[in-house]
Amino acid sequence: MTDPDMPELGGGFHKDLLGYCTPWSVRPGESVNFKLSRYAEGEVSGCVVRLISGDDRPHGTGLLETVVDGNLRGLHDIPCQALVPGSYARVDNLPPVASGEVDLWCYPTLPQSNRQTLWRNGDVRLCVSETGFYAEWAAGDVMLLLPVQAQRWYRVTFSFGALVTLRAQLKPRSIAETARLAEVDAPGPCELPGGTFYLAASEPGAGHFFGRLEAPRISSAAVDKGTGSQAVSRRSIAAWDFSRRISTQTIEDVSGNGHHGRLYQTPTRGVCGVAWDGTVQNYQDQPAHYGAIHFHADDLTDACWQDTLRWQVPEDLPSGQYALKLEINTDRDNASDEYVPFFVRPPRGRAGARLVYLVPTASYLAYANQRLGLTAGPFGDPRLRHANDAFLKAHEDVGFSMYEYHGDQSGVHFSSRLRPILNMKPRNGTWAFNADTHITAWLDAVNEPFDVLTDEDLHLEGAAALAPYRTVITGTHPEYYSTAMREGLSQWLGDGGRLMYMGGNGFYWRVAFQPDNPAIMEVRRAEDGTRAWIARPGEYYQQFNGEYGGMWRRLGAPPNELVGVGFAAQGFDGGTYYRPGPGALDPRAAFILEGVSDAEVWGDYGNQGGGAAGEELDRWDPALGSPAHALVLASSENHKPGMLRVKEEFHMMEYPGDDPKVRADMVFYEMPGGGAVFSTGSISFAGSLAHNNYHNDIAQITLNVLRRFLDETPLSCLRKSLGGDNMTDTVVILGAGAPDGVGGALARKFGANGCHVVVSGRTLDKVAASAAAVAEAGGSAEGFQADVTSAADLDALFEHVRQLDAPVAAVLYNAGSNRPLPFADISAEEFEEFWRIGCFGGFLAAKRAMSLLAGQGSGSMLFTGASASMRGRPNFAHFAAAKAGLRNLVQALAREFGPQGVHVAHVVIDGIVDGDIVRDRFGQYLEQLGEDGALQPDAIADAFWMLHTQHRSAWTHEIDLRPYKENW
Repeated sequence: MTDPDMPELGGGFHKDLLGYCTPWSVRPGESVNFKLSRYAEGEVSGCVVRLISGDDRPHGTGLLETVVDGNLRGLHDIPCQALVPGSYARVDNLPPVASGEVDLWCYPTLPQSNRQTLWRNGDVRLCVSETGFYAEWAAGDVMLLLPVQAQRWYRVTFSFGALVTLRAQLKPRSIAETARLAEVDAPGPCELPGGTFYLAASEPGAGHFFGRLEAPRISSAAVDKGTGSQAVSRRSIAAWDFSRRISTQTIEDVSGNGHHGRLYQTPTRGVCGVAWDGTVQNYQDQPAHYGAIHFHADDLTDACWQDTLRWQVPEDLPSGQYALKLEINTDRDNASDEYVPFFVRPPRGRAGARLVYLVPTASYLAYANQRLGLTAGPFGDPRLRHANDAFLKAHEDVGFSMYEYHGDQSGVHFSSRLRPILNMKPRNGTWAFNADTHITAWLDAVNEPFDVLTDEDLHLEGAAALAPYRTVITGTHPEYYSTAMREGLSQWLGDGGRLMYMGGNGFYWRVAFQPDNPAIMEVRRAEDGTRAWIARPGEYYQQFNGEYGGMWRRLGAPPNELVGVGFAAQGFDGGTYYRPGPGALDPRAAFILEGVSDAEVWGDYGNQGGGAAGEELDRWDPALGSPAHALVLASSENHKPGMLRVKEEFHMMEYPGDDPKVRADMVFYEMPGGGAVFSTGSISFAGSLAHNNYHNDIAQITLNVLRRFLDETPLSCLRKSLGGDNMTDTVVILGAGAPDGVGGALARKFGANGCHVVVSGRTLDKVAASAAAVAEAGGSAEGFQADVTSAADLDALFEHVRQLDAPVAAVLYNAGSNRPLPFADISAEEFEEFWRIGCFGGFLAAKRAMSLLAGQGSGSMLFTGASASMRGRPNFAHFAAAKAGLRNLVQALAREFGPQGVHVAHVVIDGIVDGDIVRDRFGQYLEQLGEDGALQPDAIADAFWMLHTQHRSAWTHEIDLRPYKENW
């Protein structure tokens, strides 16, 4: 039974059992197939356990498991099964060819002294090494000696028959080079025997190639019987076009002879080929530029082990997290064990609990067998902590995580559950899987039943998988999300779901799953982000589904939009605490703080770095889509020097040591559809739950949220949550600008009077800041990016307002732009631009606002005017034309919609407004005007509020505002 080829493990550790299972996620009545291997003689014992906690460190939560089946059979028959890495292509049933040619393009990425196989058919093989190209067959060989350069394209042709010729042509890299051709002849005869044809390997496990291959073809040549020479005429036997069916594991023969082949161990497709010239970036736009496949001698996405043990899930087994536990030689010094985790879903069609734990298996795949923690550096140290570490360090043949490089220094694009995963086990480091058992241990401690679903389930079934549940709780690090997963979770939230996001750096990378085998996952690390490696130019699109890869933030879908917070900082030199903020005092948060102590800080304890805020942090940021009405309950502070801002926020200079954006924000908010979100903002958060036997502020806060989220009593939507049983009115401000301007003052005024304010404008940072100012003052507001001259933007804005399901109290049109221009210098484009903002935008906004206001028979629409509305002045013809047009539009609207219950009014601002822009540009002029020489934004807002609250028996349709020093 002992495998003589097994390398000895370091640190005196033993690891004599290994396994994985299919599938990961099963239902009662279904079976789990365990694929096991052992590497030493000895008696094996085993059982199936429910895995509650895997953190067996002295200061951890303890190893907690319960046996559910201790009578397993067949454990004495566990074989020794080999791991055979290396990707390749295989084609069967090729006909024999007596004379002809095999031609292909190759791009070696790791030429070495040993010969790597480009192709083999029977006893005929074409190879490459750092010293040249070689052809071998039973009766001879031929060598074409030349220095082979890495990452250069060579066209290699092998002509065979009575005479053998081997040619290699180096493709020029730029116009500074010329094509170079070398060839060598040798006597034959040499024939292709037919049958199985391999590409990139001699056979599985032998002669594997590091590099790219493109356009291999085989042709036969007629032989002149009189001379024995090969004729010029050729017939195509097979020609494989790798630019076709890129999402599959099939290579297509385009010769018409049907000699299609199959890929094994998932080499990388959708990569730049010999024709790629940088003019396209998406293989779907110009497939001919992506006719290559990148093979690696260390690819492994399917160990292909035989089933050793099949276990049928009992019909009455509760949904949960389970494992096959194996032990060998338990009474000897060389004892070792193995856990093979799997997940049991509830029976089809019914939930077993009100709560579902969404297991972040996509993240487990991304980190599967990662070795970053086994080397010195920011992520770990070279010490071996246990047998799983030792095995990983000694065995590259179990494959890599998505955080590592292949032997040729290309990034690892794929990971799979069809192989042993050494770091997805209990009694392992507290990262990913084992860290997540802090959450399952807490749920067990508070006696809260829960079902489990995996990321793979969510990917395949979408929102339907979550539909039976009121509440979803995540793991500590749900970093990797496919489009289907994100859309499913978003839809479920929109339908009233309640989400407890219990970690950090979540919803960060977009991934894809192989369409016909979701056990295999792909990532393309493109366009910024905290990356272990960077995808090559032109290779940012996922081969499995053709989607653009990279960060969700760079794809226009920041995690902030989904869960209120997004990745902000990373550091591994210790955790810290949260300090409660103003949001904790909001009445909406009262249920969260029941029973919480009056301590100044929360979570200055924990088994993950000593604090609840650590490792990777997420921040509330309305500029990235965090809802402005979200309550920031608490924020972390006093981080160690190693906690640094994420790379995607680093542009031109280093951030200061005390960076205010390096923090975790604990956030709560309600959803318009009746759902809610609670986000912790920290990977380390769950490590604080067990402190003081689960009696601490972090555990109490989390329990309060869980109990309320599980309560069948509806969580009121945002409008109702602010006003009790009275639905809070909505106010829409178009053209909000900076917080210190008129728009910002209007937002604060209406927010302070109990309205929910939707602040819109062209610049997201400014509207987010204006909304945040309302929220900081205790009001409710949210930012919405919209250009008043864009009908599409306004359609989106007012559709959002409709979905708030609340009366619209007022729409305030404050958009405008002004600068002096002599009439001779005004272009037609500039005149139209000012008219579009100053007048046409008011028309577009009124078209949408009046349908709401007149429909409900109440509300105000107020417009900001200027002295130019009343008269023209030199150098302001463009501005006067726009504002006068707006004034006349308002008069028409007032007469038409006043009788329908809508108060329409125009506010003439006759004078300079004291704000940051004016102070920056005309500070000296403001000083000359002196006190009260300019209009104050808050005073203007008071006038708008007065108009809005006028009784309709005495409506004013126009007022003008001016400082008392103004010259009339």
